[in-house]
Amino acid sequence: MATIEAMQIRLRPLVQDTPVWTANEKGAFSVASAWNIFRKVPFKMCFTVWRALRDRLPTDARNIWRIICGVKGIPFTGVSFRMLLVNWWKAKTKNPVEACLINCLPIVTTWEIWKAICGVKYGSERLNIVNTQFPKFNTKPIRSSVCHLFNINIGFKKTIITKWNKPPAFFVKLNSDGSCKNGLCGGGGVMDNLGCLIAAFTINLGPGTSNWTEAQSLLFGIKWCINNGLHCILVKTDSKLLVDCLNGNNCVPWRISDEINELRSLREQTIFNLNHCFRESNQVADKLASLSHESLQNQLFHNFDEVPRQVRGIMNMDKWSLLAFRVVDKRTYITFEPP
Repeated sequence: MATIEAMQIRLRPLVQDTPVWTANEKGAFSVASAWNIFRKVPFKMCFTVWRALRDRLPTDARNIWRIICGVKGIPFTGVSFRMLLVNWWKAKTKNPVEACLINCLPIVTTWEIWKAICGVKYGSERLNIVNTQFPKFNTKPIRSSVCHLFNINIGFKKTIITKWNKPPAFFVKLNSDGSCKNGLCGGGGVMDNLGCLIAAFTINLGPGTSNWTEAQSLLFGIKWCINNGLHCILVKTDSKLLVDCLNGNNCVPWRISDEINELRSLREQTIFNLNHCFRESNQVADKLASLSHESLQNQLFHNFDEVPRQVRGIMNMDKWSLLAFRVVDKRTYITFEPP
């Protein structure tokens, strides 16, 4: 009760109360988010693995583990059962199907070995459940398909050419970005006019989330422009969520609802156009945001010589309109048709 009473709750009497589903970043209930809360490996399987890790179960069947580990090339000889599981769960994967199998297969294998040992020990040898209930079902095609998924890359790489563009006449350009490191957040941005620096900043925000950091950094930059008489602003950020929320194309996450409302009120007072850009064309703001963790104070730079050395080269590349290349991993859709 004392913890609840100590909580600082901000009341907004002019805003209608709305329920928030905290399991979803957008605050709206979805079956998928509820399923992620309750989806767990069956307790009996987890308990079996827990006992096996403490040498309370004889599940170290090397012949079976040799077959399973051989597909992935995971070492199994001369290692303990604990290290065997560690090697499994640290193995690199090439696609999401393989990652799912890598996480589940050791637990299921341990459970099946234990059930087979109990069946033999108590006189009721347990056969393979698939072959028992479906005697005409052929498992070889499935095994070959699984092995095939272990060795392919589901997807391809796509290269996109991008660059930092100068703002039109009578406009200033604001690039902003946020950074989270070890639970602490910081923001950075740069205001530019036709390639000439007006100001750059770094802000230290303390604990928070990545979306909240992006919103705070953008809010700081817009307020600075308004306070210094700059009312025609072209804003660029690499946060697609922030752009969609402010332009009304997406539901506003409850964690940044206050910042979005404040940005909308500022847009009524001035002229600023918010658009999304790739991270490769937002490198100056990205670097400033990462440098914000090195200082506990907010920093404001008014000329090129004051800007940190790590940022000057990137600013010159943007001024010269040099191209940047964005490499994207495109994954194809996976369709599983049961037999």
